[in-house]
Amino acid sequence: MNNLLEAARPTRRQVAALTLSGLAVAGTATAAIAASSDLRSVSATQRATDQQRLLDLINVFRAQNGLRAVRHSATVATVMQAEAERQVRAGYFSHGTEFIYNPSVQGYSFVREVIALSYNDDLNVLINFWKGSPAHRAAVLAPQANVMGIGLAYGHGTSLPWRVLGNVGIYEYQAGRGPNDYVSNITADLGTQSDDSKEIPAFALTGAISNHYYARGGANFFGQPTGNEFGSINGGAIQNFSNSRTIYWTPQQGAHTIYWSGTIGRRFAGAGFEHGWGYPMNSEYSFWGSVRQDFVKGGRINSVYWTPSTGARVINESGAISARWYSLGGPPALGFPTTDETMGSDGVIRVSFSRGVTINWSADRGVWVN
Repeated sequence: MNNLLEAARPTRRQVAALTLSGLAVAGTATAAIAASSDLRSVSATQRATDQQRLLDLINVFRAQNGLRAVRHSATVATVMQAEAERQVRAGYFSHGTEFIYNPSVQGYSFVREVIALSYNDDLNVLINFWKGSPAHRAAVLAPQANVMGIGLAYGHGTSLPWRVLGNVGIYEYQAGRGPNDYVSNITADLGTQSDDSKEIPAFALTGAISNHYYARGGANFFGQPTGNEFGSINGGAIQNFSNSRTIYWTPQQGAHTIYWSGTIGRRFAGAGFEHGWGYPMNSEYSFWGSVRQDFVKGGRINSVYWTPSTGARVINESGAISARWYSLGGPPALGFPTTDETMGSDGVIRVSFSRGVTINWSADRGVWVN
């Protein structure tokens, strides 16, 4: 058997993303019994040394083909590292979409991702595979590339016979764009956790919740799980973490984060958690200068909009008031809600907006503005 095997098990969304980025997906998915315990711990110094070694091998190959050297971004590498570890835990190769969509890598004008693994500790195996595969060779030798981020996951080579998995993001960033932490000489950050074993949680992480946890930064973002995943209403699953965050998952909406120390998280709790508003449709995201999060239950979507001046306000996104708000231009035209969507003693539901407009609705009159 060859030292190197590539396989892919992309979702339909991933296939579309890979097609857009010009990546080749080849091979047959190789499943294996894998878990967090399959990750082998290494020191921060060894990881930095190996990243430098692989960066040097790539730059030698580029120089041999008349191309400029690329530099390394620790920010991009953090995203690639999470992707490398995800694949070891899953036990099979799978190009994700983090290298395209993760907020930490934005600003690029060109992007590719290459993955390879070795059944020994020789990093030459990784670069030699990329040299021998036309699609991967083209990615590594992309003339416009000027930045890479190298993620390396180390396996024990026992229950899962992998030793080193390399996941490399390849980017072009124009001047002043992107993470702007590009270096030619990689050094260990001894102020951070120095090995993978310290990142392995005491409680189990599985399935979509595990994927969401590692894709969004793992312990650095969520902290450690405070218990195992547990079920809730309508087939949902929940897991709590020490950094005031919880991941909610449903088959319909996928996995998303609630941040309890934020105003939106507190509003969700005050409304009765998933029993009140249902499950999150997304994690908090930026929206026209606000922070927004959407929740769905029984076909009704409650959206919470937060700004420093208006606080966190709730609108029924499925209702007539929201529809009129957006038909009149939405946040750029009317601003954000300064009140929740609530019914007064006269039976009229009202929402006031920061630019002085109130939208009203009643059963007998419909919707109107004053």
